[in-house]
Amino acid sequence: MTDTGRRLTERSYWEGNNSDQDVGKTRNGPAESNLDKSLRNPEGPGTIANHVFWDLLVPRYVQKPQGATVVEIGSAPGRNLVGFYRRFGYSPFGIEYTSSGVAMNREVFRRHGLDPEAVIHADLFDEDRLRDYRERFDVVFSAGFIEHFEDPKAAVRRHVDLLAHSGILIITIPNLQGLNWLLCKISCPDLLAIHNLSIMNSARWLALFEGMGLTQLHSGYCGVIDLGLVDGSRSKLGDRFLQTLRVANYFLRRLPEFLRVETRLVSPNLIYIGKKV
Repeated sequence: MTDTGRRLTERSYWEGNNSDQDVGKTRNGPAESNLDKSLRNPEGPGTIANHVFWDLLVPRYVQKPQGATVVEIGSAPGRNLVGFYRRFGYSPFGIEYTSSGVAMNREVFRRHGLDPEAVIHADLFDEDRLRDYRERFDVVFSAGFIEHFEDPKAAVRRHVDLLAHSGILIITIPNLQGLNWLLCKISCPDLLAIHNLSIMNSARWLALFEGMGLTQLHSGYCGVIDLGLVDGSRSKLGDRFLQTLRVANYFLRRLPEFLRVETRLVSPNLIYIGKKV
């Protein structure tokens, strides 16, 4: 097994994060679990960033070939993979290194009629475990994964290793700069320490993908103001932000594209889409 040894988080953090614990009250009152939340909203919250990702960007670059496969790195709870299956018909696979995350991802797959054994319990850097999956997948995807490493370029390289020739690489990370840094500092400051903030500008972001045998299809900031960073906050301030989020997203989703200002100061995500050549 090869490991960079440069993680910014401990496995125990993700074991707890991926456990099927209650995450808060629903609109009707009773608490729901992480599994309930994933099943209720399989493609995530209705933010402008999710709208841009699922409705505008991904359909532009991801085709629908018969028998195509997609793998997500750090796949728990599995709702992104359900999204790829529903929208594009891709056979979904997950690579997840926590036991709790594997269990949840397999249950989400089971509830959606997908093969739970397609969730692979492995560390991305375990070359022996993943040897049979090299150059296997038509789409390799991760969301909020590589920024948890001091050396994220090594993580990108492992993504590319799994990608078939002419396959599509899609990687997104949160943008914790500008307004988002301030929101995080106010409502969940502990999160800042486990993110590699140095890669969250367009030049350093692009540098991560140089020399990887990829043709860039799209790169840049994604979405406009998104207060979802405070989701999970247990403070009254966090609750107020979330209430504001629901109202703001209703109007932001209806903005014409030429009015969407996607910049380092306000956009919630960075995204890269490339093709392996």
